[in-house]
Amino acid sequence: YMVNRINSIEGLSCIEPKGAFYVFANVKDLYGRTYNGKKLENDKDIANFFLQAAHVAVVPGIAFAYEGYVRFVFAKSLEAIEEGLNRIEEVINSLE
Repeated sequence: YMVNRINSIEGLSCIEPKGAFYVFANVKDLYGRTYNGKKLENDKDIANFFLQAAHVAVVPGIAFAYEGYVRFVFAKSLEAIEEGLNRIEEVINSLE
């Protein structure tokens, strides 16, 4: 579910993990967009944006040497995953 849902959100993409409880989503297509007057320039900015605007915590990929990606963990209920991804899609759609 998570891989399909992430790939359906504008600006995000990922591949299916092989035996992990997380996915790394490419967020580079969101670079250059603006939230509250601040330009999103890297995966740390995107992670902060998701936390502040959508109240969803992700880990910047730079922490794992995957700059340009954020890590989503899917060790939650399907309902929680759906809610979080819905919120992320909503805030991405509000970007300038």
